[in-house]
Amino acid sequence: MVCPRHGAEDRRGPAKNSKGKTPVAAKQPPAAEFVEYVTVLETGNPALIAIAKSLLNNVGIPFNAKSEGPQTVLAGGLVQIQVAKQDEARAKELLEDLE
Repeated sequence: MVCPRHGAEDRRGPAKNSKGKTPVAAKQPPAAEFVEYVTVLETGNPALIAIAKSLLNNVGIPFNAKSEGPQTVLAGGLVQIQVAKQDEARAKELLEDLE
């Protein structure tokens, strides 16, 4: 067991660690991984947004739809479909006919 506050290992079980009163956890949570996103499509057309999301989902490319929501589309705003930098070329190839 590892104390989430101190990082100290405690083999006594799920009680309190020896350095403090913090309950111990089974292990420390993994550190968040930084992902650089790039915009591969920018549109205000709800149909194109839905098609782009479907195409990316079908091939397993994770994406974000930045500024997506009814208020954005109704106000004439643009939604940005973003993918990880490593997936940029593949995503642009999939979406090239949507523009």
